[in-house]
Amino acid sequence: YAAHPRFVDTVEAAVGPIEVAVVAFGDMGDQAHSQEDFAAARRVIETNFTGAASICEALAAVMEPRGRGAIVG
Repeated sequence: YAAHPRFVDTVEAAVGPIEVAVVAFGDMGDQAHSQEDFAAARRVIETNFTGAASICEALAAVMEPRGRGAIVG
């Protein structure tokens, strides 16, 4: 998660201000394994929720001061 702000900065340095970001990723995991092993379930939760929230926050941090931009999930 600590790398997400640097990632956004790197993208903007390469292509200019981000106007629209589409955030689409995820990990399905193995349902049966996740039901038996919370560590496996937690990995899926971390990827799908915490990871998405983290990258969206990093994007919002550069878009909000500009007063423009959109994040699509």
